[in-house]
Amino acid sequence: MKNTVLLLGAMMCMQFIVAQSDYTVIKVNGSILLKASGKSLIQGTIFGDKDELQFNTSESRAAVINPGKGRFVLAPGATGTYTAKTSLLPAMANISSRGGSILNQVDLQNHFTGNYVIIGTNRTQISNYIFPMDSTHFFFIRYKYHGEDINKKLPFISDTLIIDRSKLLTVDDKPIPNPDTASMKMYYRKGNESVLLSGFTAVFPNEDELKKEVTLLLEGFKNSSKDEKINQVVSYINEFYGKPDKESVQGWLKVSFGF
Repeated sequence: MKNTVLLLGAMMCMQFIVAQSDYTVIKVNGSILLKASGKSLIQGTIFGDKDELQFNTSESRAAVINPGKGRFVLAPGATGTYTAKTSLLPAMANISSRGGSILNQVDLQNHFTGNYVIIGTNRTQISNYIFPMDSTHFFFIRYKYHGEDINKKLPFISDTLIIDRSKLLTVDDKPIPNPDTASMKMYYRKGNESVLLSGFTAVFPNEDELKKEVTLLLEGFKNSSKDEKINQVVSYINEFYGKPDKESVQGWLKVSFGF
């Protein structure tokens, strides 16, 4: 009986050790192969830290999760074969993100710059003292579609600016799949004057795919606090898509995952 208990204990310990060395793929950019099988890493693939991986381009990378260790990024920096363990890099965490109202023009320009993620509807609080919003004072975005400039006046509620993907990407009330370029410019209209504030690259994640990715991510942090889960999701989006608005991500998580 004693030997049986010891054997069961050893087996459970081995299972725990194996689990601790296993990683699940959340998302892959580029092409990464498991050398032993020749199969590509895809979402949901499980591999061990001793497995050899073939990186087909130097830009190939993947987001992976280990329930006991957290989130990592596979990124070799060059093409070739590497063990998974030597390719694991700590993922970005606890990134600085906007909190509260945008109080000045510099804050606004810094907010709407680079790769800017729009998930469904983004809501950004902006000081009415610096940028009042009414019938003669408002923001609009300009982008190109079929070679023509498209100007989209942005709706607002009090001091909150709203960017709704479904309304932004429409022409004559008809949805368009994508503009000619993701490059967009943010303007502020005051009276008869239009002021260019900033330019940014709009990033529109596929929400169905993002939900699958976030589901895997949250599974790895199921014992973490709500704030930690939110921070992990925001950091993941920032690392693999672009700069998110934290409060908008929180709203999306509430609708999609109930918190």
